Amino acid sequence: MRGNIFTSDGNDAFDKLGYLADLGAGSFYFVAKSLETSGPDVSRAEGDYGTRFLAAAGVLNLLAALHAYEAREDGKRECSKSN
Repeated sequence: MRGNIFTSDGNDAFDKLGYLADLGAGSFYFVAKSLETSGPDVSRAEGDYGTRFLAAAGVLNLLAALHAYEAREDGKRECSKSN
């Protein structure tokens, strides 16, 4: 979809947040980075959608990991209360 793939050397806070969101997508970030040889094309809606889809996938993955961590910690607390 030729969306913008953020890099770690962003110019402002939004670029750095975009990088963290993209990095949350896991291996898809590296696949997208390797396939982006001609650069992003955000002049069309497809490029903008590609940017948003990859960032949304990364944020959802980070939220799922945070939820799993919190569920694990809650389970530990409940087990220690019952003992």
